[in-house]
Amino acid sequence: MNHKPRTVKLFAWIAPLLGALALVAASCAPAAAPAAQPPGAPQPTRAATPPTPAVRAPAQADKLVIALPFPGFNTFDPILETSDRKFDIEYVYEYVVGTAADGKLTTDTGLASEWSQSEDGKSWTFKLKPDSKFQNGEEVTAEDAKFSLDRLVTDKRAVVTYVSLFKAMIDKVEVKDKYTYTVFTKGTQALLPHFLSPLSISLEGMVVSKKYFDQVGEKDFAAKPVGSGPYKIVSNDPGQKFEFESVGKHRMMANPPAKRLVFTNVKEPTTRIALLRTKEADIAAIPLVSKKEVQQAGIRTFSKPEDFFSTIHIHAQDPKYPVSNKLVRQAMTYAIDRKTILQTLYQNEGALTDNHATRIAFEWVQDLPLREYSQDKAKALLKEAGYPNGFDLTFYAYVRNPADSMEVIEAIASMWTAVGIKTKVEPIDYAVFRDRWSKQQTGGGVDIITHATGFSQTALFNTIHHSKGLLALTKDPELDKLIETAAKAPNDAEIRKAGAALQRYTFDQQYEITIALLNTVYGTSPKIATWTPSILPNTMDLGRITVNP
Repeated sequence: MNHKPRTVKLFAWIAPLLGALALVAASCAPAAAPAAQPPGAPQPTRAATPPTPAVRAPAQADKLVIALPFPGFNTFDPILETSDRKFDIEYVYEYVVGTAADGKLTTDTGLASEWSQSEDGKSWTFKLKPDSKFQNGEEVTAEDAKFSLDRLVTDKRAVVTYVSLFKAMIDKVEVKDKYTYTVFTKGTQALLPHFLSPLSISLEGMVVSKKYFDQVGEKDFAAKPVGSGPYKIVSNDPGQKFEFESVGKHRMMANPPAKRLVFTNVKEPTTRIALLRTKEADIAAIPLVSKKEVQQAGIRTFSKPEDFFSTIHIHAQDPKYPVSNKLVRQAMTYAIDRKTILQTLYQNEGALTDNHATRIAFEWVQDLPLREYSQDKAKALLKEAGYPNGFDLTFYAYVRNPADSMEVIEAIASMWTAVGIKTKVEPIDYAVFRDRWSKQQTGGGVDIITHATGFSQTALFNTIHHSKGLLALTKDPELDKLIETAAKAPNDAEIRKAGAALQRYTFDQQYEITIALLNTVYGTSPKIATWTPSILPNTMDLGRITVNP
């Protein structure tokens, strides 16, 4: 990226149109006269033209029942939810900027037909497609886009994942005309279009209807909003079940797999598996530890690749805690037999890594070494840190996402205890834990979280590792500086350079422990014919499903 204006437009139709015109011209040219035949010669027999086979429309199920453990806060208001709810909310709303399955920005999907950065790099102008409509028939306008961003950065109750980053990025939003608006940024924000697209793990780029919000009020809007996505909400039992209805063909989903999607909250993995056995569920999230059991029961599984990291958060906000010592954090890493956890509990659905970013991320570093399992190294580091007899540690344990499992938590706790870190597992509801975390009441403890991968690890670090972040785990001025440098980098090359420096520093300090980069596994009923999930973060990719007739 550079500071010159950059515009992406819908020119993809030109080449196909020229090709079509060429074919039309050829078909309209005079046909060559047939060769003269001598008198009495037999006339040539023309081959019968075979009938053109009818094009069969893709099959569509009447209903797909999807059993998942619902995370989040049971609202459909994007700014009052976390990235955990992207799996369903993304079908109700649209992002400003579209993304292709390979992770590249595109105008084929999304609300914007073009976007460009100013010469000085301090603003982005977005032009919306004039044919975009909300599910109540109202047009999507620049006023709606402005309203959505204004709420995000001004509403003090906003909990959406990157809210602190957006507040640091955005100065103001101005409407230019019915479909055009400009976002003025605090300094250069080269990645703003990415943050307003599905490449983000979160919901900040979704546009809500200002008119509808004003008509029904915040409470009714949160329970049953209208968006411009491929499905609309027809019923909502908060925290238990909600049902979507397809709006028909849509740029996000040319062939919706079902007329209705029914999401049901089933927290217990054994119950989700039972629903698959009885065919009461068509799709269910499966804990990785249960994959073989599910397959042996004759249930087909599909894997979404590189979907999330299994990461241990170390709550080292205060120097009085043992975990604030770098040597202690490194010792905790060496004490974990990650290879065995991947092979047994995660069923080899992923890969070991000490990276905090994936190949679609700007900060990806290929050559980070892996701290191999070694109890001797762990004990030596604890002794060097001044804890030869170990210390007491609280491990906050919750099941938030399908891959979360108490078996993994218990295994890690046992491995730490084996080197002297006396680990107490404290079960806790995630919503309660997150509230305590945001209030800095979890200091000195750890938790393990399965979190989505994304294009920008810097954005996540800004939330959980910057000292002023919404969920700050650390207070390190050097880390703050690296995060700020990466966040303000003016172009792709500088972003990658700063992001790599951030990755290497975080690895050296061991501010968090990556267990593995994992796949998500879903079990399915016989209704599902194929499923080819993309590498886009934090999405089920239901539009890439085909169903059996």
